[in-house]
Amino acid sequence: MSCGDGCTCGCCAGLAAVTPVAVENRPGLPALRYRVGTYADFRETLFARISQSHQPVLSALSTRDDDDFTIALFDSFSVMADVLTFYSERYANEAYLRTATERFSVRQLAALVGYRPSPGVAASTYLAFNIDAAAGAYGAALVGPVPGQNVPLDSQTPGIPPGTGVQSIPSTPQELPQSFETTVPSVANPQWNAITPQLTQPQTIQGDTPAIVTSLQLTGTITSLKPGDSILLLHDNAPANFTKIRTVLRVSPATDGKTTLVELDGAVSGTSGYNPRSAPTLQGAINGSIDGISAIDLTDAAVAAVLQNTWDQGTLAALAQIRKWPLGQLEAAINQQVAQRAGSSGGKAYVLRQQAAPFGFNIPIQTYPNTSPAIPSNDPVNGAGIGSTNVIYLDAPYPGIAADSFAVVMDSTDRLCVSVASAPVTTVNQFKISGKVSALQLNATADFSKYPVRSTTILCQSEELPLAPVPITDGVASGTTQIVLSRAFLGLQAGQEVAIFGSRTDLPGVSACEVRRLQAVVLNSGYTVITLDSGLTYAYTRGSLSINANLAYATHGASVAETLGSGDATTPFQSFGLKQSPLTYVPAANAAGISSTLQVWVDNERWSEADTFYAHGPQEHIYVTAQDDAGNTTVTFGDGISGARLPTGTANLRAQYRYGIGVAGMVNTNQIVLLTSRPLGVRSAFNPVPAVGGVDPEGLDDARDNATLTIKALERVVSIDDFQSFARAYTGIHKASATWIWNGRRTLVLLTVAGVDGVVIDPGGTVGASLRQAITDSSIPGTPFVLQSYTPALFRLGGTITVQPDADTITVAASVETALRARFSFDARDFGQPVHLSEVIAAIQDIRGVRDVEITALYRSDQPVSLKKHLQASAAQPGFKKIVPSELLTLDPVPLFPALEVTQP
Repeated sequence: MSCGDGCTCGCCAGLAAVTPVAVENRPGLPALRYRVGTYADFRETLFARISQSHQPVLSALSTRDDDDFTIALFDSFSVMADVLTFYSERYANEAYLRTATERFSVRQLAALVGYRPSPGVAASTYLAFNIDAAAGAYGAALVGPVPGQNVPLDSQTPGIPPGTGVQSIPSTPQELPQSFETTVPSVANPQWNAITPQLTQPQTIQGDTPAIVTSLQLTGTITSLKPGDSILLLHDNAPANFTKIRTVLRVSPATDGKTTLVELDGAVSGTSGYNPRSAPTLQGAINGSIDGISAIDLTDAAVAAVLQNTWDQGTLAALAQIRKWPLGQLEAAINQQVAQRAGSSGGKAYVLRQQAAPFGFNIPIQTYPNTSPAIPSNDPVNGAGIGSTNVIYLDAPYPGIAADSFAVVMDSTDRLCVSVASAPVTTVNQFKISGKVSALQLNATADFSKYPVRSTTILCQSEELPLAPVPITDGVASGTTQIVLSRAFLGLQAGQEVAIFGSRTDLPGVSACEVRRLQAVVLNSGYTVITLDSGLTYAYTRGSLSINANLAYATHGASVAETLGSGDATTPFQSFGLKQSPLTYVPAANAAGISSTLQVWVDNERWSEADTFYAHGPQEHIYVTAQDDAGNTTVTFGDGISGARLPTGTANLRAQYRYGIGVAGMVNTNQIVLLTSRPLGVRSAFNPVPAVGGVDPEGLDDARDNATLTIKALERVVSIDDFQSFARAYTGIHKASATWIWNGRRTLVLLTVAGVDGVVIDPGGTVGASLRQAITDSSIPGTPFVLQSYTPALFRLGGTITVQPDADTITVAASVETALRARFSFDARDFGQPVHLSEVIAAIQDIRGVRDVEITALYRSDQPVSLKKHLQASAAQPGFKKIVPSELLTLDPVPLFPALEVTQP
């Protein structure tokens, strides 16, 4: 009963019943309101109900003091109701995918539609191995032996078995060592540690091209040459009357004693730029066939027959296998023959050590009366030529002139190179004089009528100079797909992956490495020519280029074998936990994009993993796995109805798996260097490229989004939305966009993807290739689509931010940077989404303490400083020869300040 308006005891307080509170939730809220009241609401309602009660007993309760037992009971009930409604609201939120905050709830809800959050994926890289070529490991490396050296026998070829372990060295105190293991067997060879490209080429002397060379490179230290010596240059295919005579200006032996540089007084035609063998020509000119080689035994003649053709090295390896020729012996024999002819060139050079004159050049001047006999036609007084002859008498004996040598007959205007058969010393009588001289017996009669006896010079006593191969100074250009190697490497085959190292020509002192797959391997003229699956990204200096073909694909994770436990046929759904975590998953071309490394044996019989027991029979030897929030894996077997029960036994369950996963394995170049297992002959290992593709277990937000994507695509790709949903749910893909596009010939699907944290996905890399294959397997055969990575784009800004008088500038600046980087981050932006000046200002203006904002610069990082109202990010569109990919525009990671100034009035 109410005391009336003048009540002072407080017993009439709380007359309004406020519970249950009306609950209303509009669509799209991040959290549900589900509580019908709080502690205060329940307490007030109880007091109101007491005051309004018509129970005589309660009417006498006039106190509202907290120390009253009844009031204390009301208070306890309000606390209990508050707690119950709080957890009821929590349970209600956890019952919906959008509002759930617990990973367990999201996992359970996703399981209703058959979705399991991705456990992550292991990072992967390539490991380059150095193989020990020392004696006792695998024998000497089979390089081309010198002439006269026996061809070595084949040595045992080492290999890199799967499971070869290498561990990383932490680069910071916060990092931990990460284990990597090779996944497939790989061939290896000590000769492949550092394959070099062709560094030299034969020195040629041309007779039909412009003069471009002013020096000669000779083999060895040539000390017999001196300035002033005459050099005769002949080309192999030159006309008979072609000759070039040059004078030695300078002789410079190399410090290593291997070559001598001879500088000449004039230019000669010769080797200029490098003209490598082109792969298209090689592919069309491959004429080596097994049927074309009749030899049974490996002889010099058989090797010569092989060298007459251009071979696909796979065909050549098959020939060696059929003929039972050890491939190493064939390789060594080829390199030996090529080495023997390495000195040959397109021309020859001779030093002419003797200068002579025709016999009679120095007789006294005589006069003849105008009477008979007539004046001799070859009288040197009249300036008559030597005449047509095959013998030239010199002015003195020259015993150093050898048979089968060369001589040059020359005067001030003409010259003629002749071949000397012999040069005996004889006595000659001419011009009324006689003397003992050398007679040049020529191999053919020549007309010397234009060469007067008195003014002709004869250069003779030729000695051939050993022309050395000349260095190739041309670099290896970017975009190069064909490389001629320094010799034959017959073990290299198409499909093999190699690591290419070198110093970049555009950035002196900076080295780079690229991994490429060999598309074709050809033996041409005794040299292996490799064709890469794609052109080189950078240009390299030729001398720095090195190729390691001992390459093996490796993924993050360390192997372990353990006994799971004992089977009990009386127990359904037996479960066992793996002792190590997290279980390693590697990329795979399936709908999920991953496959487990777990293998389970029961009584030495391997059982198979299944996604679920549903639709499996009682005799199927299957198991399912589950991961908890801590990454621990549980293996569960069937109940004899859905999947077979385990047979009874003692320690009859064993497992082999790898553990280690996520971004922790994405280590830098040359960090994976510690061999944890050492196959025979392996000396060292390193990763020439960074580890990529590591993804942590799927987070709450990603699992919430992807759970609905899987029921959209249902593991098949039909519509344009299916392409996008399928790719977005694929492990390792964070963003995906699919659109129709016209490529100039037909309409096709362009699928643009981006990896976790904005990683660029190489369409030909591990994740890209697996995704493309999975889509192909899940789509209608023949559906045209192109997989392409997005292009990262950056923007910068500048201006002035004025804060409130009582605000701290440092705090405001930190808040501004946090807000801008969150709003314009990779996660917050989409492909082709522009950046507007207005949204930049709005993001800053929302910061507490900011009074006003003046932006004076907004521009893309690849453009000059300017103030733009809108920054465009291109969407995918057809381009010249290729499709222009989508851009994703984000804030440049360079510091915002001082370009963005924070001031206080």
